[in-house]
Amino acid sequence: TLRNRIYGWFICLCVGCVVAFFSSSSVRTLGHGQAGLIKFFVLYVIGTCCAFGSSLFLWGPAKQCKSMFDKTRRVVTCIYLGAIVSIITLVLCRFFFSDNLTLAKLTVPLLLLLLLIQYCAYFWYTLSFVPMGRTIFCKCLKK
Repeated sequence: TLRNRIYGWFICLCVGCVVAFFSSSSVRTLGHGQAGLIKFFVLYVIGTCCAFGSSLFLWGPAKQCKSMFDKTRRVVTCIYLGAIVSIITLVLCRFFFSDNLTLAKLTVPLLLLLLLIQYCAYFWYTLSFVPMGRTIFCKCLKK
């Protein structure tokens, strides 16, 4: 039913946001060796999957995948997915090349930037499903 789908969406989104928050706050533990990196990575993957999976409750997997690349969502979808792939790539590089000092110094700032890009893209993407969502949000910012 619609009510069950809304409950599923809300619960999954909340779990995803909480876990994503914990993954973002665990970025500072990346300097503590491989354990911090693994903690961030596991929390990040679970949070991202839950948050993204929440929209599958409302629209269904087939319709969701089809609408992700509509004309109005194509750019933001590519930015969102690109940020996810970049974060995973960065973490894997940091994991396998842990002795590289330059990479170690750049990991936290790059991760924070990519996380910010990902969260903003997901927010803008979600607004595209709300009727007049983007327009209302832009008008609120102007005021």
